[in-house]
Amino acid sequence: MIHEPEEFYNFIPCTSPHRNKKIPIITKLPYLESLEFKLQQLFFYQGKDEISMYQAFKK
Repeated sequence: MIHEPEEFYNFIPCTSPHRNKKIPIITKLPYLESLEFKLQQLFFYQGKDEISMYQAFKK
């Protein structure tokens, strides 16, 4: 059984703190920006529908 955090990092080396910092995260990709815009539009329209449904139910 693993009791100390250091033992856990030795057991699963990909979870060690120094290795996690080395994983590059690229967030500025063109296709992700267009996907983000589409998702924002989708959630905006869903929110409008929920608000209008709530207002109709409230009356």
